[in-house]
Amino acid sequence: MGGAAVRAARPPPRAATRHPRKDRTREKYAPRVSEVSDLLSRLIQVDTTNPPGNEAAAAELLRAYLEANGVDCELYARVPARANLVARIPGRGDGPTLLLLGHTDVVLADPAEWSVPPFSGEVRDGEVWGRGALDMKSQVAAEAVALASLAREAFQPAGDLILAATADEEVGAAFGLEWLCEAHPESVRCDYAINEGGGDRVELGGATFYECATAEKLTAPFVVRVHGRSGHASMPSIADNALIKAATLIERIAAYQPQQQVQQEVEAFTRAV
Repeated sequence: MGGAAVRAARPPPRAATRHPRKDRTREKYAPRVSEVSDLLSRLIQVDTTNPPGNEAAAAELLRAYLEANGVDCELYARVPARANLVARIPGRGDGPTLLLLGHTDVVLADPAEWSVPPFSGEVRDGEVWGRGALDMKSQVAAEAVALASLAREAFQPAGDLILAATADEEVGAAFGLEWLCEAHPESVRCDYAINEGGGDRVELGGATFYECATAEKLTAPFVVRVHGRSGHASMPSIADNALIKAATLIERIAAYQPQQQVQQEVEAFTRAV
């Protein structure tokens, strides 16, 4: 399998496609890229395999980093070993609150299936390797560095900017976001939230696009009761077989094709591309 990796730094574009503005931006933020890579490597080295999780160690690492950069943090834990970190840059109060949501637990990794130790956080050929590099300690590290950078610049947003690095996402969230919303709802109350998934970096026609998913399809469970009337095998005509009715219903559900819908955000992205 080889393992998962996140690229720590990308090579500069070819000379034929250089853009001075992009080069200046890349040069400006190069130290941030290194900062993210370093924090990601350290997060990967904290084994937060769920179960059992032990996310408190990752939460403490993040808190130490963020508080050293002037960001206020709180730890919330249903049990001591499974802490959730909530960091906040207070806003002026005249704008919406934005939540950056991530999790610090990871799924099991079998070292025999990896080309590097899965909790080494090794940096090789410009990539950070390890369990959680993709799902999703990389995003958590990037969000933490973003908050730290803004705090160092004394930036004050219109509304609060929150980072929640939660426990137990991989196994139901009973010690993570679900519990946090029930026990400490004000800590993560927001107007908008950015979570993992749905986005990717796409290079198309010489341009680079960063996708963003604004919605996700979910299941809609429901219970259907089909009623009939029992009878006797010797007199089938007096019965009203519920199974036959159910079979007809199942056939109709199987044949159903919902009408295609293009969401406003999807249409706008398609036009932009």
